[in-house]
Amino acid sequence: MSDGFILITTKFPKTADSESYKKVTVQQNEYLLQANNCHVISDERSFLILEGYIHNYELSDIYQAFRSNDKTIFSQLDGCFCGVYIDENQVIAFNDRLGAKTVFWQKQQDGLCFTSRAALMPIFETKLCAKGAYESIHFRWLSGEQTLLESVNKLPAKHFAYFSHSAHLSSEQYWQLPVPQKSAKAPFSKKLNETKVALSNYLETISKKHKTAAIFLSGGVDSSLLAALSKEVFEKCYLITPVFPDDHNPELDTAKQFAHQLGLEHILVDIKPQAIQDNLQDLLTLIREPIRNYSSLTLMELMKNVPADADIVLYGEAADTLFGANNIHKTTKDTFRAKICKLIPHWLINSVTKYHTNYGKIAKHYKELSNIDIIFASSQINYDKKALTLVESIATELSPPIDNWEWYPQAQQKKPNIKYLKQIQLVNAPLAKHFSEAQAIAEIYDKKLAIPFMTNDIFKISQSLRYNEFFNGVTKPILRELACQYFPRELIYQRKYGFPVPFISWLQGALKELVEELHNEQELFNGKLLADCTIENHYELYWLLINWQHINHSFKQRQLSSHTN
Repeated sequence: MSDGFILITTKFPKTADSESYKKVTVQQNEYLLQANNCHVISDERSFLILEGYIHNYELSDIYQAFRSNDKTIFSQLDGCFCGVYIDENQVIAFNDRLGAKTVFWQKQQDGLCFTSRAALMPIFETKLCAKGAYESIHFRWLSGEQTLLESVNKLPAKHFAYFSHSAHLSSEQYWQLPVPQKSAKAPFSKKLNETKVALSNYLETISKKHKTAAIFLSGGVDSSLLAALSKEVFEKCYLITPVFPDDHNPELDTAKQFAHQLGLEHILVDIKPQAIQDNLQDLLTLIREPIRNYSSLTLMELMKNVPADADIVLYGEAADTLFGANNIHKTTKDTFRAKICKLIPHWLINSVTKYHTNYGKIAKHYKELSNIDIIFASSQINYDKKALTLVESIATELSPPIDNWEWYPQAQQKKPNIKYLKQIQLVNAPLAKHFSEAQAIAEIYDKKLAIPFMTNDIFKISQSLRYNEFFNGVTKPILRELACQYFPRELIYQRKYGFPVPFISWLQGALKELVEELHNEQELFNGKLLADCTIENHYELYWLLINWQHINHSFKQRQLSSHTN
């Protein structure tokens, strides 16, 4: 068996490998367990299994929290983990607040099955979940308990799920993004120092168990700042940057300058096209849902090249969301524009349209938008009408999972905090999805992740920022000024190009064979509808269909292998 655990009740249907399970007895209840590279604590009254790692507490602390029925410790845990606790009264599934790891469960007949990885869950039927299909097609994430399969559920980030010994009873969220506080105006310099202390303290905690760290250096502010702070804490640091040999990358020179300033070993990794298709198929097999972003294929190559003596990878994701992201700023501006346009009477907009057509169309567009429309806009995958018709033909039923969106009710209030609601959406969905993919990749190469920007101290600082400290013409003012303590100001404030991933080139080259297979597809969708589509204009469509075709084939293959021969 691969790493992870499968825990089933004795009434769960037998599968082809059922003979390899070990018995676990808690009071009068029996379970069957397969586990590899997991942590277990048990006695006659209770049982705890956890896969993953916690940076700032011990497994015994979690066990004691469950035994004493005081689970407040969970909101303080930093790490990537999931597990199941069993006592005489209940079964509790739990996971980390990042969404990096989670528990999957399935009920068949009167039995339950729990797994710590999607790929370990047996498949008995392949009917798609309407809510899962909707989110996967429109956003390429799954935010609630649904997966792509109607029969399989998963625990959303930062949750407990409670079970009897035969059924799911309820779920409970144990952490939420702190609400912005109206407090005395602290000076910018104080928040700057608090941010530095919070990041440094977290890195020092990590360094107690890990002496050598790797940082993926993109050429941006976040990763360069982490590299500078890490140099002060760890005994040794590696900086790792991707190189796309046939494509221009304006950020590469900047990454080299950062590495030179720090005097740290800088590993340049050639992203070879021939590895891209294998990476795609390997990751899809593990996660069983479409990959959110093609950059994950690059991440696999970077993780593969982390030196053996560095078992911890410091990952700068979430800094934009918490300290100043362009898409949050745009969402905030757009909701203000919509509010103003709603005050303009229709007759005036019609009059403006006669003389200034574009201005009139823009005003009419914003007047019709709700806060919910705007919050969705910056996260939804953009398909044209033709592409949307094709992707929605994949599933016979599609249903927006409104009940899963924590921010949704607040967005309908009279005076919602749009910045905060957009942050909630990003933390709950795309970031959780990103962390789950990054963790799955790290597990392939036996590495651990540390996410310095997703700690409670950082969250509190983020929610104390005034808007001009979040965005003042440039993104992330706090982090930029902090980085200026280590690097020349002109390097920190130079124009940012973004770290390009040559995905269109991959579709035309490394993934060309998979693209051609799409045009011949007849079962999942009508491949002939792609005849008028071009890779340059419909790359998001091709990406989704490549993902979905592989997943569909994998589901059916796994369904056959799950049953006893």
